[in-house]
Amino acid sequence: MKNRFLFLFFAFALFVSGGLTSKWWLDNSSTAYAAEDGSVIPVQELQELSEIYTLIKQHYVETISGNELIEQAVRGMVASLDPHSSYLSKSEYDQFVGGLTNKEYGGVGTYIGEKDDWIEIISPIYDSPAYRADIKAGALILKIDGDSTQGMAVEDAVKKMRGEVGTVLELDILPAGGEVRHVELVRETIVTPSVLSSLIEGGYGYLRLTRFQNKTTIDLINGINGLQKEAGGQLKGIILDLRNNPGGYLQAGIDAAAVFLPSGSTVVLEKGRSRQVRAFTADAGNYESLENPQQVQKIPLVVLVNNGSASASEIVAGALQDHRRAVILGTRTYGKASVQSLVALKSSKGKSALRLTTARYFTPHDRNIQARGIEPDITVNPAEVREQQEGFTIREDDIGGHLENNSGNEAEGADVSNPEKQSTRPPFVAEEDYQYDQALQILRALIVTAAR
Repeated sequence: MKNRFLFLFFAFALFVSGGLTSKWWLDNSSTAYAAEDGSVIPVQELQELSEIYTLIKQHYVETISGNELIEQAVRGMVASLDPHSSYLSKSEYDQFVGGLTNKEYGGVGTYIGEKDDWIEIISPIYDSPAYRADIKAGALILKIDGDSTQGMAVEDAVKKMRGEVGTVLELDILPAGGEVRHVELVRETIVTPSVLSSLIEGGYGYLRLTRFQNKTTIDLINGINGLQKEAGGQLKGIILDLRNNPGGYLQAGIDAAAVFLPSGSTVVLEKGRSRQVRAFTADAGNYESLENPQQVQKIPLVVLVNNGSASASEIVAGALQDHRRAVILGTRTYGKASVQSLVALKSSKGKSALRLTTARYFTPHDRNIQARGIEPDITVNPAEVREQQEGFTIREDDIGGHLENNSGNEAEGADVSNPEKQSTRPPFVAEEDYQYDQALQILRALIVTAAR
């Protein structure tokens, strides 16, 4: 019993420390352990945990390995901290890193999180099975292949949703403000390009950032350079679409905002446990390959956001809003303003990891947007407002029925006989995208105002 207790104690001490080097010692009373920060390790509670471990091993109806018990205990300990901290097994670690490095996998194309003890769609991936099935951000997944998701860990949901290409996944979905619908999706190879670009008019550019990955900055720069070249060096303005972008690699978000800001501008403030403030600033060295950077940093800019814009997306929107660099248009963002650090655990030789919330971030003007989100400068709803089903609290009202597009696709007085002067819509923008239409109208107005 004593050996088992010591094993559990040191195992949990290692996990609590996140795999980092910590100093532990026995105090004079020999009844408690102290950590490097002076806090007391709860020996009595660990003894209780050891007793529970023994009872399960001896009396649980089915045989369960000690390693599995320890892993589940660790998962519970980390998951209880906040929705974004988690223990990652080797396969989960590989999947997480793959998401930041654009690694391909078989699935239906959704970014998911937790919401009121259910699994929530943070955003669908463009042109994925989920996207084509009209699954929207804010919808709840109630069942996966017939299994309820209530209380299910996000990592477990990811495991169930990914699988062999060509196999069928069944989901019961509750759209925000809508009725439960059953969908059957065929898994495909999911590739998540981080930047999509298109010249939408003779001099207007459109950039959609789908997720912040390790190559997002260079993809964004290449996209802007391509638009400038296609516009003959006369790029008038840019729509930067961050809708349904769940975030990702923090530094990529910082660098993306920096592309549109003068070097030295504050992009985001980070405050950790010590309450010390760390400022991240725009560094011209991170976008040396950008052609005509001074022009890009002055070009009229409209940023599209919605409730699926989270984390690094909110860093970009908040920085551009605080510096009055862009008009933010759409609906209130998700409100995730925390930083997760990924620590490979030495005890597993880097095969597993801890994803731990280590800091909060604030906009350059020290605005705390945690659980609040970014309020757009101009609020434009994508659809009519409907009542939500009782018992569910969803940020966005149902966005299934789009408003009729009354703004038109062409500027007033446009020469329809010249195809080059006609408004063109990127293939990845829906014909009934009301927010996009309004963003284009605002961009035109900014250019007219600047010319006066």
